[in-house]
Amino acid sequence: SDDDDADEPWRVDCDELAARLTRDGYAAVDAAAADALADALGGEIAALAAQSLLRASPNALGDAVRAKVGVEELQLQIKGAPILDDPGVVAARQLCPTLRDFGGCAARVFGQRL
Repeated sequence: SDDDDADEPWRVDCDELAARLTRDGYAAVDAAAADALADALGGEIAALAAQSLLRASPNALGDAVRAKVGVEELQLQIKGAPILDDPGVVAARQLCPTLRDFGGCAARVFGQRL
């Protein structure tokens, strides 16, 4: 229910996830966010794309840089420090209150459970 989503945005058994991470070194999680959070994040990411604020995301592999086809990102931090003076980042923070919290408090609370 929506009330449950407000109380607990995550649909993840953190103990089980931590066990898989320890055992396998990785874990794939489907439908990790409650419906309300997933819908809000999806809408905000669509708004970023509509404003052309997302950019192609390259990967550095040794000396080569390769594009991730169909993957776009908005860089919000450099070396762990928030970017405060980029107009795209400022616009993103205004367009995306749920995403802003997802990368802040909500993500920290989730990470502390693992």
